Amino acid sequence: MKLHPAITDNLAFGKRLVGSGIQGVGAGTRSALDEEALPETIRRAAKEAGVPAIIGAAVGAAASLWRGDGKAPRAAAIGGLVGAALGFSAGMLWGSRNLTGAMVKGAMKNVNAARDQHWLEQHPINYA
Repeated sequence: MKLHPAITDNLAFGKRLVGSGIQGVGAGTRSALDEEALPETIRRAAKEAGVPAIIGAAVGAAASLWRGDGKAPRAAAIGGLVGAALGFSAGMLWGSRNLTGAMVKGAMKNVNAARDQHWLEQHPINYA
């Protein structure tokens, strides 16, 4: 079965966008890691994520106990684990925000450049 040319063009453009986005993430990562090595960045973010994890565990356990459905110890343990996981995840995201911000900025820069190039290919500008 043969695909319509518009579909194949759009698939090729999507592939080019994804590729340029991945290249932008790499460039953003390299620019952000000039200041600090990746393992050190992750280690620092994990240390900073400890407090949000503890707060999340306490809030999760308290919210489970507040429900009061008769399954207090098990619900408190599950609520504490879920709260700790959410708190740790949020702390890691916040602690590594410089790195992720640089990655997003690099990806968006490359994707926008690829979109602009595609637009110019579809709408050529003739100056003569």
